[in-house]
Amino acid sequence: MALALSPEQVGSYAQRLKTTEVRIEELTKEVEEAKKTTEAFDEEVCEEVADFERIKRVEFRSYVREMGGDEVVGGVEA
Repeated sequence: MALALSPEQVGSYAQRLKTTEVRIEELTKEVEEAKKTTEAFDEEVCEEVADFERIKRVEFRSYVREMGGDEVVGGVEA
């Protein structure tokens, strides 16, 4: 049993469909932008961690030298 739709119902349906399609496009663009932002943040965090590790190594070597362990520091790479 098929339902007959009035022209107003068809127009309303078409308008809702168009609105939904536009919203899907907007949300898809937002998802892509969020992904780019997340990737940039991840890269920045990795750079910060690498800097922290490098600084930690340098400070550790300096600390060991101050404690009189120059012979120990020779085996630790910067």
